[in-house]
Amino acid sequence: MIKEMKIWRNTKVEISEISKLFNAKLRGWIAYYGKYSKRSLRNTLLLIDRKLVKWLGKKHKTGYRKAVAKLKTIRQGNPELFYHWKAGYS
Repeated sequence: MIKEMKIWRNTKVEISEISKLFNAKLRGWIAYYGKYSKRSLRNTLLLIDRKLVKWLGKKHKTGYRKAVAKLKTIRQGNPELFYHWKAGYS
């Protein structure tokens, strides 16, 4: 589901649009998998963060480390952008 989404190929969209697309799904996944399979939930949320890093690297034409730093600054500047950041996961 996450891997097949075409949004990861489009570097013209903003990160806020990606968050709008994912937040409802994240809320549901956290509500369900948070009770029954925390390991699967953690792996899924880490996958989303890794995909965000890869997308940021493509968008800004930077390497992995700079993309990680960019995501970190985005997360610090707006910790409620993605639901799993707001809920304290990952």
